[in-house]
Order: sequence, then C-alpha cells, then structure tokens
Amino acid sequence: MPLAGLFRLGDVWRKRTRVARRWLVFAAGLLALFGCAHLARIGTLGARAAAAGVLLGGLIVWLLWVRRERRIALSPRRLIRRVIASYDPELAERAQRALGLVERSERTSFAGSPVLARAHLERLVARASLDRVEVAARQRAGVFAVLAVLLGTAATFALAFGPMHIVEGLDVLAARDGRAPLPVDWLESTEVRAQPPSYLRRSERLLFTEALSAQPVGTLITVRGKPRFSGRRLVLTDGQREIPFVEDGSGGVVARFTLEQNAELRTAARFGDVLIEAPEALSLDAIPDQVPTVKLSYRDSAGKSVPAPARLELAKLDRLELEYDVSDDNGLRQIDVVMSANGREERRVLGRFDGETRAERGAHALKGSDPFLRRMFLPIVLRVEARDGDPVTGPKWGRSEAITLVPPTVGQPEADRYEALVSIRDEVTDVVAWRLDSERETKAMIRAERRKRDRELVKRVVERTAEVMTSSYGGLEVPEGLEAFIQGQVRVLQRLTPRGASETRQAEDVLLALDVSLRRFAGADARAVSIRLGAVAEEIAQAASAARDSEDLQGAE
Repeated sequence: MPLAGLFRLGDVWRKRTRVARRWLVFAAGLLALFGCAHLARIGTLGARAAAAGVLLGGLIVWLLWVRRERRIALSPRRLIRRVIASYDPELAERAQRALGLVERSERTSFAGSPVLARAHLERLVARASLDRVEVAARQRAGVFAVLAVLLGTAATFALAFGPMHIVEGLDVLAARDGRAPLPVDWLESTEVRAQPPSYLRRSERLLFTEALSAQPVGTLITVRGKPRFSGRRLVLTDGQREIPFVEDGSGGVVARFTLEQNAELRTAARFGDVLIEAPEALSLDAIPDQVPTVKLSYRDSAGKSVPAPARLELAKLDRLELEYDVSDDNGLRQIDVVMSANGREERRVLGRFDGETRAERGAHALKGSDPFLRRMFLPIVLRVEARDGDPVTGPKWGRSEAITLVPPTVGQPEADRYEALVSIRDEVTDVVAWRLDSERETKAMIRAERRKRDRELVKRVVERTAEVMTSSYGGLEVPEGLEAFIQGQVRVLQRLTPRGASETRQAEDVLLALDVSLRRFAGADARAVSIRLGAVAEEIAQAASAARDSEDLQGAE
C-alpha cells in the first residue's frame, strides 16, 4: 500500500491519545449533563427547554466529532495535517504538495508519471519520525488530560453541590404533563390522622397508608413527617388540589387536607411547573352524608294506615291524619309539612332538632277547612320534608312520596252546605203544611192523632238540624252565628204555644225566619264564590299568556 506508512503514523497517534480523548469526552458529557440537570430543576418550560436543547446540542456535537475522527482516519490529507504537522509543519506542507501531485497525475497525464509522484510522496512520509510523532501525541494527550481533569473537577463540584439535585433535575427534565416519571420519598416518620367533621362527634383516628380508608366527606386529613431533603417545596396533592406543607415547630412539616371526594393523596415536591410525587399514595373513599329518608302515610276512613303516594278527594275529607317516619345517618335538624299547588307553596314546621336525633316519628292533622286548601282550585301536592345538619356540603332536604289532594269544583262545598241547610227549611215547611191541615180538622180523635204526627215531624226537624250542624262540606261547616240562629228557631218550633195562640202561626214565623236567613247567607256565599272564580280566571289567563310567550320564544330561537 503506497500510504501504509502514513496510516501507521495515524494509528500511533490515535493509540497515544485515545484514553485522554475518551476521558475528555466523558468529563465534558458529565459536566453538560449535571449543568443541564441543575438548569432543568428550575422546572419552568423555558428552563427545561434550554436544558433539553443543550443536551441535544451536545449529542449532535459528539456525533459530528465521531464522524470527523472516522473521516480523518481514512483521509491521507487530514492525517498529514494532524500527525506530521504536529511536530514538522514544513515537512507536512511538502507532503501535502506531493499528495496533490499524486492526485493530479492520477487524473491527467500532463501532471507527470503517477508512479514517480507516489514514490516522491512515500519518500517524504518515510522521513517522518515515529518517535517525534509519539512525543507530539503524548503532548496532545497531556492537553486532553488537563482539560478532562478541569471538566471532571467542575462536574464533581456540580455533583457535590447536591447529588439529589441532579436526580431531581433529570426527573423534572423527563416529566410529561407536569408529572415526573421517577417517584421520590420526600418524608420519613410519616404519620397520617383523620378527624371527621365536628357535627359527627367522632374522635380522631390514625390511618395506615397501605390500605384503602373510608372517611366521611369533610374529614380533615393531617399528614406529618420529617423532610428527607431540605429546601424543597413540599405539597400534599390529590391530583387536583395542592396543600403546601408548613413547619410544625418541632423539626417536621404538616399539611391538612379536607376530603371532598374519593382521592389518592401523595406527598410531592413542586419544581416550577413539575411535580415529583412520592411512590406511595393514601387511598381515601369519601362517604357522603346521605339525604334524610322520609316515609309518609295517612289514616283512611276505616282508621287503617295507607302509605303514600295517594290521591284523595278533598271534598270527602273532613280531617286528614298524616303519619311520618323520618331517619338520617348523622342527625336531623328540621321536619316540615309542605303543600304546593299552582306555583304556590306553604311550609309548616313540624319539629326542630339539635342535630343528634337520627330518627323521628310523629303525626299531623289537616282540616278540610284549612285556609291554604280552601284557596287552591288545582290539585295540591302534600309532602313531608326533613333537613339534616350537614355543614360541609350544606343541609340536604329529604322528601317523602306525595299525597295529591284534589279540590272540589269552585263553589261546590258552598252549594252542598246550602243544600243541607235548605233541607232543614224543607222539614219546617212540612211541619207548617201539616199544621195547616190539622187546623181544618174538627174531629177530636183525628186531631189527637195529627198532633202525635206533628210531634214526630218536629222531632225530624231537630234531628235533621243536628245532622246538618255537625257535618262538614268539603271542609266547610255552618258558621257559628247562623248555627245559633237556626238552633234558636228550632227551639221555638219545639216550644209549646200559649193557650189561644196558633201553632201554625208559630211554625210559619220560624219558616219565614229560616227562609230570610238562608237567602242572605246564600247571597254572601255567592259573592265569595264569584271572587274566587275571578281569581281562577285571572290565573288561567296568566298561565295561558306565559305559555304563549314560551312558544313565541321557542319559535324565535
């Protein structure tokens, strides 16, 4: 091989400088890696991008350097510049000219004989001293060694400044979505305690991180421990919230987390935009405060308890007896009976409690004449509702099944009551008619028999009056004033007339008084019913208008 001597010199050069070169590359790589780790540890996007850029740039430089070394090892011209020029620049220049002559003679015959040109180049290369090449290579290796020592020392200082900083920096550099891949234990002598909400009146308990723990919503989780590394910004996180650790005054740190939903709590360190989490997590199952359970029933006409839901005719009810059974897992605060109809609602408190009562049973009665029931003309939804005392997520209301009360037609109770009152007047009319016929009777025996029948008719008036006065008509009763007046007239009808006075006249006076009073009473009822009918018509018109407005709005959309 014509240039075998030159390549042999290159091998000597590489052999003498190989170790120093490698140590230099290794030291430079370590320094770059440690420096980038410290830079990436800042955690911001810019710092991480800069560190990644430096590492990528260093890798590219190393690849280019390896490629260059390989090209030098295969290129005579580069070998001359590196090996011969290192100790004899003049000889290297002459060898470069001779190499150029060889290349030209191989391309064209005008440059002379290629054989002579190669012989001239070989003579020049043979003049290169192997000993002087080794000396120059050792000198270059010494320079590399010094640089390697300097860079290695700098890398050692970077490592000694904080070995854990290097680990953290590289971990932060490799993070994705704000989470570092390598977990790190940040605390030692860790203690976890759970304090349920105060309204539950439970004591604090110690938790173990190895098992799933079920705790009520609102439980205060307290994590204590001693930091393994100082100067870190430690937090307690469930993946959404971060609670910073603070010093507890005894050389440790503490963080308190309020449990709101199922969570896995981890200790973590915050580095800019990145979290490095601990490997172990505390799994917590949040137990929500349950809504109070409410059961509602009513007593039917036979006295039997019937559970809700139900649908009842209000006109057939004089009195509605309700029974309720309420329970809550942690304690009750209030129980209400709620009536709603046509967008209106009325609440009546059945009981208030201290939050320790977990179960309550009771009863409540509603009269058919209740003012709220009397005002409604649409079905009324009746429920019993109970409120608990949860201060964490807020009080919750539990609702029973509904009892629907269907009110009678507007004016129907008044009409039924008036019809019953008129029946009293009709009975008195029968007495008057009987007595008129009895006055025309001349036979004493027949008059005695008719007088007996008269007493029976008066008794029927008394019985009918008592029945009407004690009955209820869709929740309505006979007013006390009218009742007293009618009872007085009935007593007049029962009274014995003085000698010479006419019993017929007495009955006629009673009938006239009843007729006048009933007419006046019917007029008052008619006026009251007309007012209610006007209110009903107005509400229907408002509902129709609201429905039209809603349809127009939907059409516009």
